[in-house]
Amino acid sequence: MSKKRSRDDQNARDQPNLAKRPRNLSENQPPRVKSSLVADDVDFPRGGGTNMTAVEYKSLKKEAMKEVADELFKEGVEKKSTKPKAKHSKKPSTKGKEKEVGHEIENDHIRVEFLNYKRLLVGTKVLCVVTKVSPLALVVSLPNLLIAHIPLTGISPLLTQQLDERMETSEEEEDEESEVDSGSDNGSKDVKPSKEGNGPLNLTTLFQVGQYIRAVVTAVHPQRYTGGVYLGAGVDKAARRVELSMSPEQVNAGITKADLTEGFTLPAVIKSIEDHGYILDFGLSDISGFLSFKNAKVSPPQKGKKLEVGSVVECAVKKLMPNGRTCDVTVDPAVVKTSLVSEASSIKAVLAGSLVQALVTAVLPNGLNLQILGFYEGTVDTFHIKPNGKYKAGQKVKARILYDVISTTPHRFALTLLPHLISLDARHSSPKENTTIQSQFPVGTVIDDVKVVSAQSGWGLTCEVTEGVYGFAHISQVSDVHVESLPETSGQWKIGTIHRARIMSYSALDGLLQLTFRESVIDEKILRVSDLQVGVRVTGTVVELTETHLRVKLSEGVTATVFPLHYADITLKNPQKRFKPGVSVKARVLRVDAEQQRVQLTLKKTLVQSDLPIISKFEDAKLNILTHAVVCRLMEKTIAVELFGGLRALVPAKELDETPVVSVQSRFKLGQLVKIRVFQIDNEERKLLASIKRADLDYVPPPTVDDVGVEDVLNATISEIQKDNVVVKLAPSGVTGLLAISNLARHRDTGIAAIKSTINAGDLLTELVVVSKNEPKNFVIVAYPPKPKSTNKEDASGSAVTLHKITIDTVKLGQILPAYVIASKPFGSLVRIGKYLSARLFATDVSDDYTSEGVKAFPDVDSLFNVAVVNIDKENKIVDVSCRASRLRPADKPAVVDKEVQRLEDLKLGDTVRGFVKNIKNGLFVIVGRDIDAKVQIKELFDEYIKDWESRFQLHQVVKGKIIKLDAENRQIELTFRSGDRINAKSAAKRLGWNDFKVHQKVDGLVKAVENYGLFVEIKDSNVSGLCHKSELSDNKEADVSRALEGFQKGDLVRAKILTLEPEKRRISFGLKPSYFEDDIEMADVESEDQDEDLDEPEDDEFLGIQGGGIVANDEQDHDQSEDDSDESEEQVVVTSSVPAALRNEQTEQTGQHSQQVAAPKFEIKGGLKWSMAELNEENTQHASDDDTSEDEPNTYPGKSKKKSKKKIQLDHTADMHNKAPESTSEFERMLRTTPNSSFLWIQYMSFQLQLSEIEKAKTIGRRALSTIGFREEQEKMNVWIALLNLEVTYGTEESVEGLFKEAAQANDSKSIHLRFASILDEAQMSDKAEEIYKRATKKFGGSAKVWTLFGEHYLKLGKLEDSRQLLPRSLQSLEKRKHLKVISKFAQLEYRLGQPERGRTIFEGIITSHPKKYDQWSIYIDMEAKQGDIGNIRGIFERVFLQKLSTKKAKFFFKKWLALEKSIGDEAGAEAVKSKAVEWTEQNMKAGDT
Repeated sequence: MSKKRSRDDQNARDQPNLAKRPRNLSENQPPRVKSSLVADDVDFPRGGGTNMTAVEYKSLKKEAMKEVADELFKEGVEKKSTKPKAKHSKKPSTKGKEKEVGHEIENDHIRVEFLNYKRLLVGTKVLCVVTKVSPLALVVSLPNLLIAHIPLTGISPLLTQQLDERMETSEEEEDEESEVDSGSDNGSKDVKPSKEGNGPLNLTTLFQVGQYIRAVVTAVHPQRYTGGVYLGAGVDKAARRVELSMSPEQVNAGITKADLTEGFTLPAVIKSIEDHGYILDFGLSDISGFLSFKNAKVSPPQKGKKLEVGSVVECAVKKLMPNGRTCDVTVDPAVVKTSLVSEASSIKAVLAGSLVQALVTAVLPNGLNLQILGFYEGTVDTFHIKPNGKYKAGQKVKARILYDVISTTPHRFALTLLPHLISLDARHSSPKENTTIQSQFPVGTVIDDVKVVSAQSGWGLTCEVTEGVYGFAHISQVSDVHVESLPETSGQWKIGTIHRARIMSYSALDGLLQLTFRESVIDEKILRVSDLQVGVRVTGTVVELTETHLRVKLSEGVTATVFPLHYADITLKNPQKRFKPGVSVKARVLRVDAEQQRVQLTLKKTLVQSDLPIISKFEDAKLNILTHAVVCRLMEKTIAVELFGGLRALVPAKELDETPVVSVQSRFKLGQLVKIRVFQIDNEERKLLASIKRADLDYVPPPTVDDVGVEDVLNATISEIQKDNVVVKLAPSGVTGLLAISNLARHRDTGIAAIKSTINAGDLLTELVVVSKNEPKNFVIVAYPPKPKSTNKEDASGSAVTLHKITIDTVKLGQILPAYVIASKPFGSLVRIGKYLSARLFATDVSDDYTSEGVKAFPDVDSLFNVAVVNIDKENKIVDVSCRASRLRPADKPAVVDKEVQRLEDLKLGDTVRGFVKNIKNGLFVIVGRDIDAKVQIKELFDEYIKDWESRFQLHQVVKGKIIKLDAENRQIELTFRSGDRINAKSAAKRLGWNDFKVHQKVDGLVKAVENYGLFVEIKDSNVSGLCHKSELSDNKEADVSRALEGFQKGDLVRAKILTLEPEKRRISFGLKPSYFEDDIEMADVESEDQDEDLDEPEDDEFLGIQGGGIVANDEQDHDQSEDDSDESEEQVVVTSSVPAALRNEQTEQTGQHSQQVAAPKFEIKGGLKWSMAELNEENTQHASDDDTSEDEPNTYPGKSKKKSKKKIQLDHTADMHNKAPESTSEFERMLRTTPNSSFLWIQYMSFQLQLSEIEKAKTIGRRALSTIGFREEQEKMNVWIALLNLEVTYGTEESVEGLFKEAAQANDSKSIHLRFASILDEAQMSDKAEEIYKRATKKFGGSAKVWTLFGEHYLKLGKLEDSRQLLPRSLQSLEKRKHLKVISKFAQLEYRLGQPERGRTIFEGIITSHPKKYDQWSIYIDMEAKQGDIGNIRGIFERVFLQKLSTKKAKFFFKKWLALEKSIGDEAGAEAVKSKAVEWTEQNMKAGDT
C-alpha cells in the first residue's frame, strides 16, 4: 500500500491545479471476485497501464492471448499473474457497506474511472465545448475538469492551406505591421494571422463560445511544457498541455459509407461553394456531402451568413443519393442535437458526441456501467449522472458519448447523462430559469455557504453551491497548508460541512464551478487580469528579468510585464542590480488587455506618484488637460508620446519648446518623461495634438468657444482678412470668430470688392451675433442680422433681437432672418435659423438669375446669408426659405430672369424653363422649382445620337429645356433639350407621316438595325420605320439569307416596297426582293451608288466627328475590356418606338439614329431600371449599334462610314413579323404568353406599372418573371434581378435592398451581381454603400482584375485619389501574375481619365520599359496621350517605338496611327515628317532584308 500511496501522491502532483485526478477512486470499495476481465490491482487500468515494466506488459499480453485461445470468458481458467502483490493481496471486506449502499458488484463489472492527463492518450476521440476563441487557437473544455486547445492548423487541411498561401503572399506586409505593433507595445510581440479582406483566417469568425465540437487528441505534453507553436497570449498554460485536432479526416477515421444512414451525425469541412449549396468533405475517400444554401443559414455561428471554405460544421445525414457518391445532409441544430445513432459497422465508427440509447448493466458507488448499440461497453462517472438521479440495472436511458477509452481491448466508452449535454446546451442553474451558471456565478465571486456533498479522499470535494448548482474543490485548493487526504466522515471537510469559497473557473462541459477554500486566494484583490484598471497603483514582486522585459507578479494568477522604457525615470545601465527576483516594486498599471491576458506596468517614479489626471482612452481627453507622457517615437520634426492605455498624442515641432528645436533626436530621447497639454482633439480621425511648451503650470490657455453662447451679441476686432471671410477676435473673451465678407457687404450695402478695400486689421465691428460653434477647431461663426424691412416694430425687433427664440411656431411668412448652411442635400441646402429651426433652401430659390456671376446654387457648409421665409408647413414641420433678391428686397424690383416656381400650376405645356441637374441616371432629373423635379429622357437630350451622353452633364449644372409633358395629377413633368422636329413645328411640317404612304409604294430608306431575323428600315424624310423580314430579301429559295443579312450595315441606303401598312396601329412592313424592282432596278443601283459616294465624301470632316450641321461624339475604342466579358446569344423581341431621326442637313440628308421597330437583344440594364418603354427601345438601339473593338487593333474614329458592297440575294422565305409596344396590361399578358422567357418584355411590363405609380405591382411582376423564365435562361433571369435591384434602391428601404441583394447574389453569378449592384448604388449617389459592396467583392473575388479596376474607378470618380492608388499594390497581391500587366495598364488609363495624367504617364513609362515588346501597351499609351492633345509627347513615344525591332505589319500600323494623329492634332509639317520617316524606315528595312 505504501507504494500505491506514493504513486497516487505522484499522480496528484502531476495534475495541474483544479484538474488533478487520483489513480484509484475505489479504495473503500469491497474486494471483487477475480475475473479474466477485471484486474485485481486497482493501480492498473483495465487493458493495461502505463506504469508497468516491459517484462510485466509482455507477460500479461502472453497470458491474455492464451485465455482467448482456450475460450474467452470460460470459467475455471486460472490466471497466472506475474505480480505477486496482486496475486496475494487482500482487502478488508466491506459487505456491510455494500448492503447499505444497495449495489451488487458482480465479477464482470467495469471499473468507473475519471479522465486525467495520463489517461488522455493520443488518438482519443472526445467531445468538447469551446470556452474561448482567440485568433490563433480555440480553448476547449474536456470532461472531468480538463482543458485543451485546438490550434489554427488543427481545424481542417483546407484552412491550413489558406493560411500558408496567405502567409506567403503577405509576408512583407505582415513584417511592416509587426514593426508597428512592436513600437506600440514597446517591445511586445503578437501575431496577427488575418487582415481585413484577406479571408477567414481568424477563428473568431468561424466559432463561438459554447459551441460543441468533436476532436481527436494529437499531443499530450508534460505538465510544465512551454514549447510548440505560439498560440497567442490568450491561451491558458494548462490548455497548451493538450493539443487536439478537429479535422474530419481524423475524427471520422473508421467510418464507412455503410454508416451514413439517416440520422447519423458527424463533422464535415466545407470543401467548395457551388451554385446551389456547399460540397462537404467527410475525410472519406469514396463519398462527399451536399448542403443547400437554405439549410446552411441555420448553422451556428454563421447563422444567416455564408459558410467559409475550410470551416467545419456538425451535420446529420438526411439521405444517400442514388449515385452512391454523395449524401444530402442538414446542419439544423434541432436535427443534429436529437439524432440517435442506432447502428455502426464497427466500434471505430462510434464517434464521441453521438447520442445513443443505452442499457444500464450495473449501478456502482462511483458511477454506472452501460451497454450501447447492443454490445459495446461504457461507463458514466459521478460527475455525469443527474443530481439525485435513481438508476437500476436493466433501465434504458439516453446517453451521449464523451470520449472513447482506447487503452482497453476492446475499446469502451465514457458517457454522460447530464441533461445539458444530452441537449448540447449550456447548463442552467435550474430548468425554470434561462440563466446559465457561468453568468450567474462569474469568476471571482465569493460564496459564504458552500456545502460539501461528497469527497474523494485523494482528489477533492464536490460541493453544492446553491440548489441545482455544484462545484468542485481540488485537494490542493481546500487549504493554504498541505492536506494529505479528505475523509468523507471525519475531519474539517467531511460531508455536510459548510465553508467559505471563491469561484476560480468554470468547467463548461461538466457544468461544474471550480472552487477554492484557501483564505489567501479568497482575500486576494487581484484574481484576474480583468480586475485591474488602467492607472491603478499596485505593488508586485520581481519574477525574472530578461533582455527584453521585466516580469512582475501581482497576485497568484496575474503576472505583469514592464518594458525597458518604463524601468525608471532615467535609462538604467545595469537593471539587473536593481531588479533581483523576489524584490518588491511599486508600479502603476499602464495598459490592460483582458482578451490577451496582458498587463503592462510602469516603474517610472514620476508616473507612479503623479497626481495629474490620466488619459487612458480617447474619450478622457479634454482641451487644455495637463498630464504626463513618455516619448515613444522620434520623427524628423515631431515626436509621438505615449499615454496610459496605449493612447498616443502627437507633439508638432512648434509645440516642442519656446525656442525652435533644431534636432528632435538631440533634444529628446526615447523613454523620456515629459509633461504635455492637449490643445486639439480631432474626433473624426481620433487624433490628439499636444504641446510641451504650453505645459507650464502658469500657462494661461487660450479662450474656448465655451466662453461664448449662441445668439450672443458681441463686439469684435478684425485680426485677419481672408479671401471669403474675416477673422475676428470677440470681446471680451478673445474667442476667434469667422465673419463672411458677403454678410459684411450686405450689412453695409456695398459690394464685396468695395468692402475689401475699406476694411483693415484692427477695425472694430459692433453688434455681431454668434450663429454657431465649431468646438473641435475652437472657433465660432458670427454674422450681422438682416436689416428688418417690415414697418411693424414687433417684426423688426423679432428679426434681430429674439433670433434665439425662433421656432416653427413663431416664425412668420416673409420674415427675413440670418441663416447658415448645415448640410448639402440633393434638392439644395439645409440651413439653420437660430438655435432650433431648420429650413430647406431649394437650388431654384438661391437667385433670380441662375447663371449670374457669383451665384452658388449649392452654397458651402457654414456659409452665412439672409433668407426670407416663403413656406411654413406646421403639420409636417417643414419650413422653406429663399435667397432671391426679389424676396429679400422686393422694393428694389430686381430683374427676375428665372421665374419662381412654387407649384405645378405655375408651369404650362410648352414653357421654356431652366433648372439644375439633380441626378444623372437613365436620363436627367432637373430641379425646376420648389419641390418640383422634371425628367429628361435620353432621347430628348440631343438632336443626334450621343453615346457617351453622361459625360456631357454634371450635377448642379444649369440646363434649359421645353416642357413636353405635364401631368399635374401624378406630379410628372418631362422636358426636352432637342431643337429638332418635335419642337420645331415648321420642320415637322416638312416631314412625311403615316398617312402619306400606301401599300405597294416604293420608297427610299435607311437601315436602322440588322438582326438575325431581318432589317429595320426607316423611310427617308419621315418618322415611319418598320421591319423587312429576312424572307423578303431574296427571290432565291435556296440562298443563305443569314449571309445576305451580314452584307447590310446600319446606315445603308436601300430601296424598299411597302407590303403592309396599318397607320392606326403604326405598323408597316417592307420587302427588298429584286423582283419588286424589275422595272427600275438599274435606276435604283445608280441611286445607291450615288448615295455611297455622297456618304464617303465628307471623310475628313467625319474623321473629326463632324457631320453636316450636327455634332457626333467620337466613340473611341475602349481598351478597358474585361477578362470576364463574354459573347452572349441574343433573343429577339420586337418593340415600337416613335423616336424621330435627327436631320443631317437642310437638304434631306439624314444620319440614321433610331428605328421605329428595333430588335432587343438579351437585355442588360446599364445605368439602372428604365422608367419608360421609349427609353428601353432607344437604349437597346444604341447597344445594337455599338461595334466591338479590340485592344490589339488600332483605334478607329467614328463617323467614318464604310462603302456598301452590292448584295447578292439568293434565298427566299415567306414570313411576316409585325410587333408593336404593348400599351395595356392585357397586351403585356398576351405577349408574355408567347414569349415568357423575354426579360426585355418583363422589364417593359414593370416600367409600364411604374408609370402608373404601381410600385408594388412592378415588384410583383419582377418576381413573376423570375419564377416564369426557364432555369436555363440565366442571363434573362439576371436582367430581371438587376431591374428589381434598381427598383428596390429607388423605392425600397435599406433592409429590403440588402435582403434582395443577398438573394440575387445567391441566385446568379455572385461577382456580376456584386459589381452591378455597386454600380447601381454609385448611380444612386450612395457612394458609401457602393464602397462597402466593392470591398466585399475584393474579399470574395480578389482574383478578378475587373473587380479591382472598377473599385479603383469608383474611388477616382469620388475624388479619392489616394484610396484608388492604394488598391493597385493590394490587387497585385491577390491576382495571378499573368494579370498584373493588364491591371497596371488599366489603373494608368484611369489616372488619365479621372486622376492625374502625369501619374498615368509615369506608370505607362514603367510598363513600356519593363515590357518593350508589348506593342498593345504602346498603342494604349499613345491613345491616352492623344486625348491630352500634346503632340510633342506623342511624337516622342512614336520615336521610341521605332527604336524597337518591328515587323512590317506593326510598323505600318504605327505609321498610320502617327499620320492620323498628326492630321488631327498636329500640323502639316508633322504629317510630312511622318511620311518621310515611313519611306526611310521602309528603305532601311529592305536593305536589311537584302543583306
